[in-house]
Amino acid sequence: MTILTAEQVAGVVNSSGGPPSGTTTAQWVSVARRESGFNTDVEDFLKSGHIGLWQIGSREHFQKYGSNYGTEAQFKSVLKSPLVNWFVARQLYMASGWAPWRASGGTPVPSSADTRAAANPDSSIGNAGGGDLGGAIPVGVGSVIKDLNPMDDVVAFLKTITDPLLKFAEWVGNPHNWIRVVQVGAGIALGVVAVSIVLRPVIDDASSTIKKGLL
Repeated sequence: MTILTAEQVAGVVNSSGGPPSGTTTAQWVSVARRESGFNTDVEDFLKSGHIGLWQIGSREHFQKYGSNYGTEAQFKSVLKSPLVNWFVARQLYMASGWAPWRASGGTPVPSSADTRAAANPDSSIGNAGGGDLGGAIPVGVGSVIKDLNPMDDVVAFLKTITDPLLKFAEWVGNPHNWIRVVQVGAGIALGVVAVSIVLRPVIDDASSTIKKGLL
């Protein structure tokens, strides 16, 4: 769990696009205080998928705002990044105003603490470049994250190949299965012999026809 200071939240708001027109940094600090208590990892108590500082809905907003971040599960994880959470919150406001936060009061009225924080923003999160605070994933120029880890797909593909082979090797290596291995091997051999017997007349006829055509 990572809990930011009000000043750090103000720094996040100012670092990536700034507050949308018609809003103030203090208002966004106030919303984050109400929604998450400045906890970057918090999920709403109903477990409905609302994540992070401004409680962005990982399921509710995935199709419109999250598809560039990979899968829905990856979007949920990356919403714990303060800057990603802010980037989506900013987009939500520009599309719908304060409506997405109406459950916690709608249009925020900043406290004196929120106003002081806005006047003294701490930009350390925006300049952190990563780490336990969720990192400053550079989304200010657009949604540039396609996958949290590009190697995940490669690993998943390799596992579809290696896992069955490992399981088969483990099965064969178990002495209790050796009789079954012999039976399976014998069955395959008998199958090959049976197919050969059935196909032999067909092969002989085809061979004879080809020879006649060549003479």
